[in-house]
Amino acid sequence: MIGITNNDKKLTLKNPDGTTTKWNIPAGHYGDSPVTLTAKALPGYKAPSVIVTYNASGIPTITNANDTTKPLTETDELSYTRNPSHDGSSAVNPTTTGEGVIESKPQTVSTYSDKPDVELYQLGADNKMSPITSRSLATASNWYSDATITVDGISYFRVATNEWAKVGEVYPYQALNLHIRTYDDSEKDLYKAENVLITKETLAPSSSWITDRETYVINNTKYYRVATNEFVNADDVYVYSPVNMVVTTHADKYTTLYTAKGAEVTNRTLSNDSSWKVDSITYINGDKYYRVATNEFVKASDVDIRNYR
Repeated sequence: MIGITNNDKKLTLKNPDGTTTKWNIPAGHYGDSPVTLTAKALPGYKAPSVIVTYNASGIPTITNANDTTKPLTETDELSYTRNPSHDGSSAVNPTTTGEGVIESKPQTVSTYSDKPDVELYQLGADNKMSPITSRSLATASNWYSDATITVDGISYFRVATNEWAKVGEVYPYQALNLHIRTYDDSEKDLYKAENVLITKETLAPSSSWITDRETYVINNTKYYRVATNEFVNADDVYVYSPVNMVVTTHADKYTTLYTAKGAEVTNRTLSNDSSWKVDSITYINGDKYYRVATNEFVKASDVDIRNYR
């Protein structure tokens, strides 16, 4: 019985890019010691290994080195396992440009207020996404995302170790704490983050608000959030700092006034050597301005600060 030939076998390998190849398991002879074979190494992945035992029947027994309890057949598939990265996440071996490549992209993201909880996905060793059934992201909740990936044409943001949300089901934003004021020319439209116009509510002209975030999710334009799911176009407002101070115009000339958009006020000026209370500081075209009336500003270079508290 010793020396009976066990013919070679072919196993199916599933590569990280989704293709498959045949892995040849060489022939041996009954009485040979069991051998451990490892598939071709790929950067970023642990290659599968098998143990081959040569039998008196002439048919070798092949088992997965990580689970020797179940013999493998030529119809079974073996896959590469992604190596863990230094932060506990999974490092992806680039297979095709833009597909299956984890790109570092630190940002904060939020789920939508008017949409259901967001389903999460995990990235498998086969470079495919599969749903996570035990966890989801709550409506109107905020998350830190450190990376993005595209799999099968769908983009995802990573919100935890191997937990991914579809890009279309959350939106990136930047946290802020700013005072903004609408321009005085008209009421300003409000939008939901879902890019839906709010038809029954607007912001009044020259009204002041505090914004806690900005986003580009609406019409690919910067918007500021002024309520839970109410956003105003950044072009409809200006940023200012509230103050309580008094300025005095120069003694040698009248002082020109400007609107919040930087246009010169043609029917009014400030008398020379006169004092005015200022409640806001803003920057128009890079220059500092003080607000002395509802839509009237003076250049900081045209006045002197009398007191500031």
